[in-house]
Amino acid sequence: MEAPGDILKFAPDGKLEMLRLAGVPNLLVEWDREIDLGGKSFRPAGWDECFPTIDPIPESPVMGELVGIPPIVHWQATSVEQIWSNPRFKARRRFSMKSSACMVVSFQVTNRHNSPLEFLRASHALVGVDSLVKARLSNGFTLTDFERNGSESKQFIANTKEIELFYPDFLVRLTSDQSWWGIWLNRGGWPKQDTKSLICLIGISNRHRT
Repeated sequence: MEAPGDILKFAPDGKLEMLRLAGVPNLLVEWDREIDLGGKSFRPAGWDECFPTIDPIPESPVMGELVGIPPIVHWQATSVEQIWSNPRFKARRRFSMKSSACMVVSFQVTNRHNSPLEFLRASHALVGVDSLVKARLSNGFTLTDFERNGSESKQFIANTKEIELFYPDFLVRLTSDQSWWGIWLNRGGWPKQDTKSLICLIGISNRHRT
């Protein structure tokens, strides 16, 4: 079984930039551009954990307070854990290799205040489509057309069963203990009015409110 360090690569700010599997160098989208969002730079690529909000707020223009905050990282033989900490909360994300064909991702938050902390979490794994043959969603709908046409679409579907990603030589099954999947299919329609818009991708996110 491969160690996490052989298949995962993180940026200094904690973003997962590489997920290598079955000979594919990176299943995640790679993009070398950064978007200026009110004085805070954000690069839509790889995999983000968005907490405690995915909506713009004064302290965090986009994608939650974890973006741009370097975590403490603990590497082990079969797992890697990232820890983000501020006065309001402590957040932990762990990638654990259960076998050579199974990886489990967990996300936990500790509230450091007596009052309840309402949050909306979204786990954004932006999957590249260069090698993707088709994607079968949990509602039974199948995506097969990923050609660039200047469009984008977003939808939330109930998590009634796994999502399947079909590649030429292997199959990826995505499962979650959350209630909804968020699907973003971008075929060059974002950013708008940009000659170097983001390449085709399917973004698979998972959101949860408590």
